[in-house]
Amino acid sequence: MIPVNRQFVSEQEAKSLSPLSWSIVFERIKTTNPLKLIWWCLAICILSATWARYTSDKTGLSHYLLVVLGSGGCAWFWLLSRSLFRSRQVLQTKTMLLVPVVIAIEALEALMPHSGVNASSNEFYRVFTNVAAFVCIAFIVYVWHEALTDYKKIRSKSERRFRILFLSGFSLPVAVAVLWVMGAEANTLAEKWNDTLLTACALFGLAGSRLAVEYRLRSSNTQAPSYAANGPESAESAQQLATQIIQAISDEAILTQANLKVADLAKHLGEQEYKVTRCITSQLPYRNFNHLLNHHRIERAMGLLQDPNKKHLNVATIAYDCGFNSLGPFNRAFKQHTGMTPRELRQQ
Repeated sequence: MIPVNRQFVSEQEAKSLSPLSWSIVFERIKTTNPLKLIWWCLAICILSATWARYTSDKTGLSHYLLVVLGSGGCAWFWLLSRSLFRSRQVLQTKTMLLVPVVIAIEALEALMPHSGVNASSNEFYRVFTNVAAFVCIAFIVYVWHEALTDYKKIRSKSERRFRILFLSGFSLPVAVAVLWVMGAEANTLAEKWNDTLLTACALFGLAGSRLAVEYRLRSSNTQAPSYAANGPESAESAQQLATQIIQAISDEAILTQANLKVADLAKHLGEQEYKVTRCITSQLPYRNFNHLLNHHRIERAMGLLQDPNKKHLNVATIAYDCGFNSLGPFNRAFKQHTGMTPRELRQQ
């Protein structure tokens, strides 16, 4: 009988129970619903800002880290509202670049007084503080804009109520914090309970935003709210949009555009992104936007490969002319669509 090394077994078990590696953590983040991911970022921001308010050492490294993590709350709220009411793919758009910019502005504004800057006599600090306040107010307005976009076109009463409740839950703590608590004079109720009131507003906003996320995730239409009731009118408008999509994607200038995204097509059509996505999957025989795009690009490539006047063009050139960025994805898509490689089709 072969003896078992108990120490080795225990070490192996310990490894299996060790904390997750960074690769696994990043993989889990990638698979997390974008709406939940944005909310967790907002939660970290709110909790960090609250914690920083109660730290006694205002110059330590830990306090600086909390200030940075706690900055940009208005931008995270805007990103959350954009994801709730417009598109779940917001994390893949350039709008994400605005968040670190806002975080940097708010963090610098918060840390300047503790970095040796004389706030009372420094004109630059006063101007920068006003800029930070203006940025925050702008993003608060953007939250309202996201929730009220196309509000009149929404026929679902539950969706209308949801948006009103969201704006009410968002505006109440903002009004209390900005209009009453911040800048309160000494010896007033708001000044005495400053930290407590701000903490209560923060936790109220955090809980309300979580309820909004859960509601949206449980809703039957996970892409976006319904803007039209079922009936002849909605069916007709959906069919019209489907026709416009096919006409647009048949345009050579659009079809061959490299890195074309559904947001680009929606902008060209003057429609909202989620409407275009929903129309592609419900009105047209395609699984998603990439399926639609590859289908028409491969059809164009087949025509070029079978054209006797295009024999001088190699396969790679045709792939690039059809909008593909490299030969590998083109060959795979072509084989999946036709059952043969581009060279085999040309030989026939």
